[in-house]
Amino acid sequence: MTGHATKGMSRDDLKDLGETLDAGTAGLIAVYATNMADQIAANIKAANRVVSRATDMAADQLAADLKTA
Repeated sequence: MTGHATKGMSRDDLKDLGETLDAGTAGLIAVYATNMADQIAANIKAANRVVSRATDMAADQLAADLKTA
């Protein structure tokens, strides 16, 4: 995932993501449209830590990248 996300995320954002995932036993990465942020946050109830970043990646490009991964 990170190889494909580097087009839309800074190195610092990827580092924060890695540090967050190392700290726990499980992780969830949610990719969603910006206008859904409140709805997503309301449905993640048991999070110890939340890292949220916005990117300008096109949804169709991300979907294509994930299919080829």
